[in-house]
Amino acid sequence: MKLIYREKIGNKRILHIGKVKISYKKNKKDLINSYYEQFKSSGYDVERCADKSIKISGEGLTICGKADNTLWTASEVLCRKGYDFSVNMPFIMVDIGFNLGITSLHFAQNENINAIYAFEPFKPTYELGLKNLELNPALSKKIKLFNFGLGNSDRILQFNYNPDLPGSMSTVSDRFGRGGHLRLKKRKLKMLTLF
Repeated sequence: MKLIYREKIGNKRILHIGKVKISYKKNKKDLINSYYEQFKSSGYDVERCADKSIKISGEGLTICGKADNTLWTASEVLCRKGYDFSVNMPFIMVDIGFNLGITSLHFAQNENINAIYAFEPFKPTYELGLKNLELNPALSKKIKLFNFGLGNSDRILQFNYNPDLPGSMSTVSDRFGRGGHLRLKKRKLKMLTLF
């Protein structure tokens, strides 16, 4: 699920996620309430913290994110199990696009996964991911996080970065272009050769 952009119409916000539009009132509490039952039935608690960040905890895992897309990503990974697969033997996982660490931390709970090598080229997102590793010391022992991307050549790229959507960035295409109403900052990214 990828957020393409958001717009405001009257007192409602419209989120364009792929080809799906979701509207909600501007009150951030309504957004959390819309996810509450989904997380609760999956064994997680979700709350908005005093600093307006989002905290998701349960099932031996704690995730914090300062953007609402923490909810979208976490619900995809933790509640709907959109990334799950079965592993019946020792396994090493590579996570390209670590984001906040939700997927890597979730899979670190699997006893058959011995190690996870994770890559996050956007420095602000990488730093948010490091905080989630610190919140989960038992799980983070399996995870080795790198602050660069993987590609077919060594190079430095420059992309727009939206601090409101840290989990929605891409090194393949600049989804936000000039951004219009979005708060964008140019970021340089280090890409290293995969093979």
